[in-house]
Amino acid sequence: MYNPEVKNRYIGQMGKEQSLGAVRNIKYILEKSEQTETALNKDIYEMNISESINLIKSFSNRSIESVQVNISILKYYINWC
Repeated sequence: MYNPEVKNRYIGQMGKEQSLGAVRNIKYILEKSEQTETALNKDIYEMNISESINLIKSFSNRSIESVQVNISILKYYINWC
């Protein structure tokens, strides 16, 4: 996980506020983001729009609903940061 100190704090905070299933989804997306973050040498919250779009594309989403969920997870993380 890229920038694990920040992400683990976020996951811990979400564990107090969200269901176990939601926290698993959050953790999965944050872990899946590591390859793009490492390549760019920046955290999700530092990415520009183009980089964020490429990150979302890298998830190989199977439906528009999963795209929406993943965008929501990323948005909440960015706002939290």
